[in-house]
Amino acid sequence: MRFDFENKSEKNKFELLFQTHKNNLEYLSYICLIEKDEKVSKSVRSFSFNNEMDSFSIKKNFIDEILKSYPSNSAFILDNLLWDTHLLSTKEYDCDPYLKTFVDAIPSEKIPAFGLFKYGEQYASGETMMLKMDYGFFNKAFDCPTLILRNKHKLSITPLDIKLSKIPLQIAKGKILILGLKLGYFAYLASLKQDVNEIDVVENNLELISLFKNILLPLFPQNKNVNVICADALDYLNSTQDRQYDFIYVDLWDEAQKGIEQYLSVQKAFENFHITKRFCYLENAIITQLCLLVIDVLIDSYEHRNKPYRGLKRKINQSLKEVTLSNSYELDALLSIKGLRKLLLTK
Repeated sequence: MRFDFENKSEKNKFELLFQTHKNNLEYLSYICLIEKDEKVSKSVRSFSFNNEMDSFSIKKNFIDEILKSYPSNSAFILDNLLWDTHLLSTKEYDCDPYLKTFVDAIPSEKIPAFGLFKYGEQYASGETMMLKMDYGFFNKAFDCPTLILRNKHKLSITPLDIKLSKIPLQIAKGKILILGLKLGYFAYLASLKQDVNEIDVVENNLELISLFKNILLPLFPQNKNVNVICADALDYLNSTQDRQYDFIYVDLWDEAQKGIEQYLSVQKAFENFHITKRFCYLENAIITQLCLLVIDVLIDSYEHRNKPYRGLKRKINQSLKEVTLSNSYELDALLSIKGLRKLLLTK
């Protein structure tokens, strides 16, 4: 990996990107601490909010309460926390067809009032790849359908799941393939569409398949052909041909960071698909995570730090060995979806 800047202006752009990246990582660490700390929501719930406050004032007071537990002097964190956090209403979920149908069929777990949760995908924007996140909170508790399997894996339908299903549900039609059953949210909503005529769902967890067939599937519309296939999702995908399905929805991971390796395997399998439409859950967030990993390696190279990489970072480092970056256009190309796939999917 070499840097051969065309001029000082290009060098400054890279250094600004690297500094923003360090701020991004600090912000990520900060928000993860808050999200996992139940004491924060309890502290905020004990705070008295005036019912006449507008939503921005409630949000500002909510963040002020968070800062009492997790003080920060970083202007980057404070500014982003303010604009990345949103007061949401539980009323918008009252008419959700899945939540209405399965309210008595699936146990629930509460998102506490004033508890922070993910409400959108992370993405990096602009020349400096500033990280933008989307977090929400309710001013009263919200029930999420939740199951805990014998292997301790927890499955939930969260506001994030509902939000991220909207676009792929608009695209889905004809014969569709769903990789990953979860609690059947996408399968159910797809089955309600007039232009969807057959649904194949691939899942390898026998306990989940049994729960779905015995409890959830009987509540699906009777005129839909919903087939549950017990198989490894990637094996099934690799045996699937282009045009065999009109639409494929991939939902194999719960978090972007944990889904990177599987996502890359899925993209490798999709290389021979040209007609069938595809959509991956949390794809934008996964691409953002890949960008962060690449920038990590770039910074180490720029600062002459030789680290013993493992896993994906090792592959990134090896792929970058013969690369020379001279300007921001080359960097943009490297961090584009096409550039990342070339970097990570080619041998």
